[in-house]
Amino acid sequence: EEMEALLSEAASLGELEELILVAQDTARYGEDKYGENKFVELLQKLSALNNVRAIRILYCYPERVTAELIAQMRDDPKIIKYLDIPLQHSENRVLKLMGRRGTRERYLALFEKLRKEMPDIALRSTFISGFPSETEEEHRALISFLRTLVFQCAAVLLFSALWGLDGIWWSIVAAEVMAVAVTLAFLAGKRKKYGYL
Repeated sequence: EEMEALLSEAASLGELEELILVAQDTARYGEDKYGENKFVELLQKLSALNNVRAIRILYCYPERVTAELIAQMRDDPKIIKYLDIPLQHSENRVLKLMGRRGTRERYLALFEKLRKEMPDIALRSTFISGFPSETEEEHRALISFLRTLVFQCAAVLLFSALWGLDGIWWSIVAAEVMAVAVTLAFLAGKRKKYGYL
């Protein structure tokens, strides 16, 4: 969607308590239409609208969370200090098999920077447990990673070969999925409560 069309639509919606920006990879806005990233510019223009009281950004891939985006979030009081960053795993070999560009080291550095710049930021992520060839050691390293970062919310899904059918995770043994999710959620640490979550 063209930026002017988005701004016009947002302005036409009346008083907005919260404007939610979401896409498959929200922070890539503009790359298809303009040949360059214009997400921070879009945030600045949306924030300038008088009818928008708050802006929430959902679903940003970690490599798209740039220093420019972090600065904009930090300095703009209208942007809610919240990010949903899908990491999928913590271990480099598994991430490479998944086709992810990140590494454990980059993820740790990113989250350290986010928390340094915005100490009150709420962070959410998703992870996959049981990816083909994942070792017990890699699984334990994922648990350690979750303990280290302490997300306000982390969804952990058991890998299924049927992933992709209508975007649904089909599970053969629902109880096993729940056991994994509950265990990892417990091990992830204490949840901080924020008024805007």
